Amino acid sequence: LAAAAAALTQEVAKLAPHHTRYNDEPCAVPEGLLWQISAGKRGAFRMSLSPLGDLLAVAAARRGGTCELRVFNVATGRLHAACAVAHDALVYDLCWHAFSAAAGPPGPPLLISCSSDCTVHIYEVPDDPAALASAAALLRPHARLQLP
Repeated sequence: LAAAAAALTQEVAKLAPHHTRYNDEPCAVPEGLLWQISAGKRGAFRMSLSPLGDLLAVAAARRGGTCELRVFNVATGRLHAACAVAHDALVYDLCWHAFSAAAGPPGPPLLISCSSDCTVHIYEVPDDPAALASAAALLRPHARLQLP
């Protein structure tokens, strides 16, 4: 029981400070637009916030029915990583997976997407600041599952 409580405390400690609100504090409603993401002319079908709250994944529709995955930095609004043609059809859902530090050094987060093209794709989201310094990196394909 103590180990579970310690693990929960560690998970809460990883959250970005802007996600913490104490019981005696009122909810602060935003007064202005922080930044706006580009979803293209056809719009975005799905968005998902990373477990630490620092990245936002967006599935944007493209001409011809394909979907593109874009990952934005929440603090700056800047494009973090992208995959030009992730799926051949509408993306139904996006999900994040972060590895626990208990199993060794944490690896890069994984972004999992599923689509009406009957595939599930798993991408490694780059987290190397040196590689991201010049421009947005590409999402690294980790696995592709074809569903019947």
